[in-house]
Amino acid sequence: MNSAICLLEQTAQRLPGNTAFRDNDTTLSYVELRVMARAIGSAVAARTKQDERTPVIIALPKNATTAAALLGVLYSGNPYVPIDPDTPVPRFEAIREVLGESLVITDAANKARLGDGAADALLIDEIVATAVDDAELDCRVDRVMDCDPAYIMFTSGSTGVPKGVAVPHRAVIDYANWVVETFDCDEQSVFGNQAAFYFANSIYDIYGVLRCGGTLHIIPPVLFTFPSKLPAYLTEQGVSHILWVPTVMKNIANSGVLDKVELPTLRLICFCGEILAASYLNVWRAHLPDTRFANLYGMTEGADAVSYHLIERDYGDHEAIPIGHACRNTRVQVLDTYGNECPTGEVGEICVMGTCLALGYYNRHDLTEQVFVNNPCEPRFQEKMYRTGDLGFKGEDGLYYIKGRTDSQVKVKGNRIELGEVEKAAATLQSQGAENVCVLFDQEAEEIVLFLQTTQDFKLRKINQHLKTIIPDYMLPARLELCKQFPLTASGKIDRMHLRKTHNLI
Repeated sequence: MNSAICLLEQTAQRLPGNTAFRDNDTTLSYVELRVMARAIGSAVAARTKQDERTPVIIALPKNATTAAALLGVLYSGNPYVPIDPDTPVPRFEAIREVLGESLVITDAANKARLGDGAADALLIDEIVATAVDDAELDCRVDRVMDCDPAYIMFTSGSTGVPKGVAVPHRAVIDYANWVVETFDCDEQSVFGNQAAFYFANSIYDIYGVLRCGGTLHIIPPVLFTFPSKLPAYLTEQGVSHILWVPTVMKNIANSGVLDKVELPTLRLICFCGEILAASYLNVWRAHLPDTRFANLYGMTEGADAVSYHLIERDYGDHEAIPIGHACRNTRVQVLDTYGNECPTGEVGEICVMGTCLALGYYNRHDLTEQVFVNNPCEPRFQEKMYRTGDLGFKGEDGLYYIKGRTDSQVKVKGNRIELGEVEKAAATLQSQGAENVCVLFDQEAEEIVLFLQTTQDFKLRKINQHLKTIIPDYMLPARLELCKQFPLTASGKIDRMHLRKTHNLI
């Protein structure tokens, strides 16, 4: 199995009539999905060279056809690059600049919105009707190596420039196999998708389903703004497995709806992307005693989850939930600043090794060399290791625990955000009267806080109207603090610690 698309090929042959992907408007069986994906792949193949790996940007709303487009790119032998279709034009142009030669698949509305940067784009409504060139596609898939990139997923960059994580086919295949075997997924399983396709949790959904022959139900994103309606929707759609960010689970727990509904079809609840307080987990477990729960820990650089913990006991409301053990073919170590493995209980940086790892950052060898390094604990041969930037420790129980971050990277509703990128965008407010800007994160409230040094009366709503033309909505500040003067350190830098203390940021 050299390509992740082999997962679809095998299941379409084994279970051709089973429903593969569905949303509220479209249902695709495995054989229908294969036909659509191969048509899209043929259109991409006609625009790319067989012996090259040309990134193909997918700028489309989340639905079953978009999922087929991702797979169509794999049929062409190229990596796909999923992005938010509402990505601001400057960010879209920055992504294309990082990629170099690339292709775009979008729809007519987004092609017009993205302007000259999408002038050469393929329109999804047209390419789904492309005549399939089976010989060309088969040849291209045969030439793929499992170390080739399957997709490039862009995350926030600390310098303000997005960075693209290139993940190989072997990582996707191994992860899909692990998901199915660990969580007992089969052709009767219905995964309830919450993650955007440009977010790493979608790898669990898409390829876990392709591996087991089950169904991926793509939940309308608007429903997640009405948490009280989600449980009934899950039952209506027969959803059995979910992997959601903890924010959604918190919102449902707080809504009180679990007191009023039953979820008879839900067999497994996984959560990943940020820390879930035990108090919220306890609400869910009290109402669903027969459902399995698992805490997954991962990152875009590790093809989603790299460790997991099956919840098998009650936790005190203020007790930390462990991130557990490493997934199969993966190893987790906690290292100190000298590269030595920390003893049990000592906090250090969490580092990861194994088949899960990305190839690095696309066209950014400098960034790759900073965090994809040789394992200093293995002197006998070179072993690639990813420095996550997360602080954690190994407990006396043999499980791993998270303690925070080593840098300015945060997670908001499962989205990984570099505060430096938000701050760079906010710096454009200086042309409107802001003398200086500073962006901090309130861990307790899980909010991005924008500080402006100014004598003018700025309003957060107006600021965010401006910022959303530069950065995605999920990066927008939730709070605004106006200061006549920023406190400074002895070296003349903004005293961020003092700002945190005086504004009660935890």
